Amino acid sequence: METKPCIICGHELESALPDNDWSTLQPHGGGQVTLSFYYGSCKFDLNMDGTQFVGVICDDCGEKCVERMKRTTENTRD
Repeated sequence: METKPCIICGHELESALPDNDWSTLQPHGGGQVTLSFYYGSCKFDLNMDGTQFVGVICDDCGEKCVERMKRTTENTRD
């Protein structure tokens, strides 16, 4: 069975969909995350063409991370 690692702790997550389907990155016990870099990054400003990085994060790590992040709606960068 294929698994995907949490981008923070590396815990292997199984797909929440039947037949181990990973086409939409829906892990059981976690979620899909999208990371975008905009102005200020010294390593990833080259991604200003709209490139995003997509992975999965387990619920435990997600709970820790969202406490330090600003909650916003899609496509809001302020």
